[in-house]
Amino acid sequence: QVLLNTRLLPEFDWYLMVEQSNHPLEKVLFITLLKNLSIGIVVSVLFLLLLWLTIGGYQRRLEQMATKDKLTGVMNRQAFEHHFLRMRSNMLQQGKLASLTIIDIDYFKPINDLHGHSIGDLAIVHIARLIQTSLRYSDGMCRWGGDEFLVLMPECNGEQAVARMRTLSEHIAQSPLISGSKTIPITISCGIAETQGNEELRSLVERADIALYQAKRQGRNCVVKMDE
Repeated sequence: QVLLNTRLLPEFDWYLMVEQSNHPLEKVLFITLLKNLSIGIVVSVLFLLLLWLTIGGYQRRLEQMATKDKLTGVMNRQAFEHHFLRMRSNMLQQGKLASLTIIDIDYFKPINDLHGHSIGDLAIVHIARLIQTSLRYSDGMCRWGGDEFLVLMPECNGEQAVARMRTLSEHIAQSPLISGSKTIPITISCGIAETQGNEELRSLVERADIALYQAKRQGRNCVVKMDE
C-alpha cells in the first residue's frame, strides 16, 4: 500500500508529490489496535450490563421494602393508600362503587400465648395466602397491622362482598394451620363497608371497623356489613 499526497505550488507552477510506503509492521499494529478496541468494547458492555442488573436488583429490593409487608409479602399500608387513591379516581370517573373489608383473625392472642410468636407469624402468613387465593385481579389487599388485613374490591357492592367473605370465611375454617405435629384451627371475622362518593380511606376504614366490632360481638367467625 502506497500513500500519495500532492500539492500545487502556484509560484513555480509545480506539483509537489510526497510518496510514502507503509511499513510492514503498521498492519500488525493496526490489527492489534482493532483487537484491543474489540476487547475494550466487549468488557465495557459486560460491565454496563452487570451494573444495570445490580442497580436494577437493588432498586427492586428497595421498592419491595417500601411497598410490601415483610412477613406476608402483600401490600403495606403506605402502598395500599396509593392503591386506594388510584382506585377511587377510576371509580368516580366510571360512576361505580367498591367495598372494603377488614379481616381479623379470631382469638389471635391466645394462639400467640399458647403456641408462641413463631406459630403466630405462621398463622398470619397462612391466612394471608388463603385470602390471596380468593382475590380477583382488580382487588387490592394489604396487611393493615398485627393480625388485620384490608381487602378493597372494586365494582363490588356490599351484598356481593358479604357473599365473597362468607365463602372465604368457610374456606379458612376448613383449612387449619398445620405446623409439625400441631393442627391449629383458625377462623376470621369480617367487617364490610361500601364506598361513599369521594370518601377518604380513613373514613371508610372506620366504618368497616365498626362492622368488624359488631361481628366480634356476635361471636366472631362471621361477616357483618356496615348499615348505611
